Amino acid sequence: MVSVPVVDGDVGDAVGDRVVERTLRLGDRTFTLAVEPAAILGNGSEVVPDATGELVYYTTTEEPTDAATLNALKPGEPAFVPVIRRVDLAGGGDEVFRVGGYAVTVAGDGRVGFVEDVDGVYVWGEQNPDRVVVSSPAGDEVWSTEEVPDYVDYDTVGWAGDVLIVHQILEGTQRRVLAFDGPGEGRVLTEEGGMAAISPDGSEVLIEEGYGSLLVVVDPRDGSRKAVLDPSVVRAAAASEFDGMSGEKFLIGDGDWEGDRMVLSMGTGYVHENGFALLRRTGDGLSVDRIVFLPVKGIISVHGIDLAADGGTVSMQVTTDRLSGRQTIYEAFDVVCDLGDVAAPECRKRPPVANANAGAPVGNPSGWEGGS
Repeated sequence: MVSVPVVDGDVGDAVGDRVVERTLRLGDRTFTLAVEPAAILGNGSEVVPDATGELVYYTTTEEPTDAATLNALKPGEPAFVPVIRRVDLAGGGDEVFRVGGYAVTVAGDGRVGFVEDVDGVYVWGEQNPDRVVVSSPAGDEVWSTEEVPDYVDYDTVGWAGDVLIVHQILEGTQRRVLAFDGPGEGRVLTEEGGMAAISPDGSEVLIEEGYGSLLVVVDPRDGSRKAVLDPSVVRAAAASEFDGMSGEKFLIGDGDWEGDRMVLSMGTGYVHENGFALLRRTGDGLSVDRIVFLPVKGIISVHGIDLAADGGTVSMQVTTDRLSGRQTIYEAFDVVCDLGDVAAPECRKRPPVANANAGAPVGNPSGWEGGS
């Protein structure tokens, strides 16, 4: 099996920004948040800075909420009130931005897109109508104004320039990718699939289409296709790296895009078969540079993946599980891989910590003119 060794070592500052409990680390600054972030709903982006790095938005709940409390609820009982808070790092303030909001994402010009629970409170075990809202100095506007069934849910992904990219989750598991230019001005980028990455300047987005790992580069402004990576090419590369176990389908997770290089977390669909894919966007094409398998015992997922601005290193957070007597222990650790030699990346990791203490990456997946 082709794989890349992951050795213990110093990962330095390559892991990037992080929030652990209430402590936010952003560059060389640290800040104590008023409330611990809790991205229970939506895109999982717990903490999102704006383009200046001076304002930071994070999602939490009005009252502390844990899994045990939620699991004890009966259908129809109020579970929690989602809340978006805003931190002014220069002024030191940490205040409520929107009650009932979650899944926050920030554009290059400072506009804030988020999902708003129509009723203001999340009810356990029932449909919770929501809508996409954009906040600017002029006020709030509802952008998802088209008539949709009550069972439709929204989840913001990020901004591609002036275009807000949104997942629309339909009944069952179908997920569409929408692009909004303004109130009610939405178009479908794919009928079934999910976002993988946004280019640094916001001019293109990478979409996994049909859950069959067909990767498509799309212009979000008009929905035109700019490049397609044939699934047979991806499957062949994955089969080579994963010892032929990937079969016809494997899983694509979150990703990052810097320059002409993209990185996506991925797995075969088999337990403990995970890694990441390196792609290259050149001219009118999209190609596979390498698919890297991480031979880490008990690996469950690779997430929080981040590509350095120069494309030279990729960092990620890995979650694992192991049995201790009759108890399952969940742990997480940071991995950094040097990509100078694509044929033989070098990966090193920090010692594992309890998953609850690992913290969450901080970042803004959006892209805008002049962005990197």
